[in-house]
Amino acid sequence: IADGNVHNFIMLEDGKLPEYLEDIRNEMYEAAIKLGGTVTAEHGTGKTRMKHMSMQYTDREIQIMKNIKKAFDPNNILNPHTIVD
Repeated sequence: IADGNVHNFIMLEDGKLPEYLEDIRNEMYEAAIKLGGTVTAEHGTGKTRMKHMSMQYTDREIQIMKNIKKAFDPNNILNPHTIVD
């Protein structure tokens, strides 16, 4: 936590993702946002946490991100298949 980021690891159970994986992930993200943090820091947002972004941003804010991406990358060649794809 020295850099202000909490890096969590949800361990496998018998080689499989635990059934409660999404529940605990949602609880961690909700706690982070409630305490003034974010779902993610500098990387991973657009791919691994795309479905959780609505916990942190409104639909309008996500649309603004998409519009900015489109303005600077009209051919969608920079970092495709992310939240602003």
